[in-house]
Amino acid sequence: MPSSRIFSKILWSITGIYWCALFVATHIPAKRLPKIKVNDKLEHFTAYFGLGLLLYISLWTSRPTWRRLWLIVLGIGMAYGAIDEWLQAIPFIKRTCSLADWFADVSGLAIAVTLLAYLRFARTKKTPTSAPAPASNGSGIGPASALQDSAPPDAELNAEKSVT
Repeated sequence: MPSSRIFSKILWSITGIYWCALFVATHIPAKRLPKIKVNDKLEHFTAYFGLGLLLYISLWTSRPTWRRLWLIVLGIGMAYGAIDEWLQAIPFIKRTCSLADWFADVSGLAIAVTLLAYLRFARTKKTPTSAPAPASNGSGIGPASALQDSAPPDAELNAEKSVT
C-alpha cells in the first residue's frame, strides 16, 4: 500500500489533469464542439460535481486537520466557475457566458461537497478519541479544584481522616 504522501500526490495529479481537461473543454470554440443530446446544464453540473469531488478528496488527504474544508472547496469552485464562464465570453471562443450555467456549476460543487463533508463528519464521529477534552479557556490545562490548587498532594487524605 502506498504511503499517504504518495497517495496524496497521485490524487493531486488526477485533480490537476481533470481541471486542465475541464478548462480546455470549456474553451473550445462552439463550432468545433460535437453535438451531444444532453442538457447543457447537466453537463455543467456533472463536470463541476467531478471537480468538487476531486478537489475535496485531494485537500482532505493533504490537509486532514482543516475544519472548514467544505467552505474552502466551495469557494474555490465557485470562483473558478465564475472565471470560467466569464472567459467563455471572449469573442474568438464564441461561447456564451451564462449565469444559469454558473448556477449549474455551483449546484454540482455543492452536492459533491455536501456528500463528502457528511462522509467526513460521519467518519470522525466514529473514531474514538483518547485525548482529553480541551479546557474551556483554551489554555490546554483542565479545571482544577481548590484543593489541587492550594494544598499539598496528601491534604485531601488528611482532610478525610479528620472528618471521620
